[in-house]
Amino acid sequence: MSLVGFLHRLLIAPAIRYFRHLSIYDELTDFSPLTPFIQNQLREVYLTLSSALACMALGYELNLHWKIGGFMSVVVFVGMSASFFFTPRWRQGRRFCILMIAAFRLGFCMYLVISYCLHRIDDMIRDRCGGDSMIIRLIDLFFTMDPSNLSNAFIGAGIVFLCFAMASTLTEERGYMYANGVLLSADVLLYWLSSYASNPYKPNVILGFFFFMLYVAAYSQEMVVQIHHGQTCWAQHAIELFTRIPAFLVHIVCSLIRRQRRADLTNDMV
Repeated sequence: MSLVGFLHRLLIAPAIRYFRHLSIYDELTDFSPLTPFIQNQLREVYLTLSSALACMALGYELNLHWKIGGFMSVVVFVGMSASFFFTPRWRQGRRFCILMIAAFRLGFCMYLVISYCLHRIDDMIRDRCGGDSMIIRLIDLFFTMDPSNLSNAFIGAGIVFLCFAMASTLTEERGYMYANGVLLSADVLLYWLSSYASNPYKPNVILGFFFFMLYVAAYSQEMVVQIHHGQTCWAQHAIELFTRIPAFLVHIVCSLIRRQRRADLTNDMV
């Protein structure tokens, strides 16, 4: 390696990375008013995600009541997902339709895929560690939990995105938009969850949705920075955030399982 290349790797490249991250940090902490174009982009992303979650909840409920999901639903979901990424970015209307079909099919096969994966994990752990394992007990509690809780998580996440879409329409101030989105989502979700007064999972669910609202606000700020840098495909932004929603759902389900575990231990002690 030449001396110039060595100095570039040792001094210049880290400096470039530092100033690049510093520039991105300044942009992420910028709360200047939004332009009408960015407002429209954010609104399109939020409405797309709300529609996708509604389709997913509908597919999940249909499969829950009539058991119409199966292996073909998994194949169609994988095919539609591949079709989405092979569709040109400027064909945003077509990408929207593909995303709705993929979300609907994902609702069909979600419980089937989760059950299959958990059964496989359960068999592997039983072969290696026997039946006395915390993971096995958590898996057993998952299958004893009401499956409609997952559908409620879809609906709640869709409500959050719908409230953020309304907030992006009401104001151009970025900070006010995020605050309005969080507060409006909290009001609607608390009113919706008030019908589950006897549900022992409600505190964990409220906390999980609160963190999800903060995450949506933080990702919205990142999305504004990406739009400033020329990434103006709202369908692409929607699919990127849509693929991160399962992590939130896993957190909610794990919270419900831990809550059920503590309730069972309390009943056993009594």
